[in-house]
Amino acid sequence: MDRQPTSPVTSDHAALQLPRWGCCSKQTIAVYQALSRNPGVTGPELAAIMDVAPCVTSGSLPLLERLGRARKGTTRFCAASKRECVTWEIVP
Repeated sequence: MDRQPTSPVTSDHAALQLPRWGCCSKQTIAVYQALSRNPGVTGPELAAIMDVAPCVTSGSLPLLERLGRARKGTTRFCAASKRECVTWEIVP
C-alpha cells in the first residue's frame, strides 16, 4: 500500500506533528492518540477509556475536527453517557 511521503507511519508519529498545526495542547495530542487507537467511539466513551473528565474530549474533538484531523461518524447509543451521541474517527 502506497503512502504519501508526508503520511505518518504511526499515530504516535502523527501526534508529534500536532504542535506544527498550532494551538494544540498535550491534552489534545492525548485525545488524538487515544482516538487513533479507538476509532468509532463517542466523546464520553473516549473520556472513560482515557480516564479523564468528559470535558477533555468534548473540547479536543471539535478542535481536531477544525484542524482536519478527526471527523464525526454516525450517531448511536453511548455506553458511557447512556444517551445518543456522535462517534468520532481519525481522518486518514
